[in-house]
Amino acid sequence: IIAVLTPLSVYISTVLVSPDFYSNMIEYSVESGNSSREEAENYFNLSSYILQSSIFAVVVGVVTSAIVALFVKRKVAPVA
Repeated sequence: IIAVLTPLSVYISTVLVSPDFYSNMIEYSVESGNSSREEAENYFNLSSYILQSSIFAVVVGVVTSAIVALFVKRKVAPVA
């Protein structure tokens, strides 16, 4: 569910709530010398953030599910 809703939440937070987010991040990244303008523009954009957030949501969901499964797995009684 989280992975499905992630693109919508990224869109809302970066386009509707903070429309200058990407331009501010690009400027900061270039001014601080962390990347060139082209690199920053390729990294800080809506499609890049939607892709990154979606992949992160799926990976974290799988890891969380695996950890929870370790704690809640049941021991199967031997068949007599």
